[in-house]
Amino acid sequence: MGEQFLRMQAKGFRHRQDLARDRFAVPNLLTTMRTNGSATDCACRTIGSAPAPEVGSWVLLRTVDAARVDVISGNALVGTIDRADASALEPAFSVGSGVLRGCVQRGAVLGGLYTVRVTEGAP
Repeated sequence: MGEQFLRMQAKGFRHRQDLARDRFAVPNLLTTMRTNGSATDCACRTIGSAPAPEVGSWVLLRTVDAARVDVISGNALVGTIDRADASALEPAFSVGSGVLRGCVQRGAVLGGLYTVRVTEGAP
């Protein structure tokens, strides 16, 4: 077949391709919507002579069993979470395969207590 005939046939489909591509380029409600997130503050206690992590540093929370959650900073075990807060985090641990990330909000001034905030959903 001739090239001119093929070009004429292609013109009939080009506008359909452009419309499909433009539909994805226009932002819609789902792409601009922010996800809802919830934050949980957990009271943590240092273990032994381990120093508490600095305010603003990231820590890992690892569940050991139903009643114990360890706080890890770097490669060191720096604390544990109180039982009441550990039970509040159980649904998040089931989704996170037993490990969550948290940020230290308040430092240990007296008694080796500090606060870690765990954010679920939105960053």
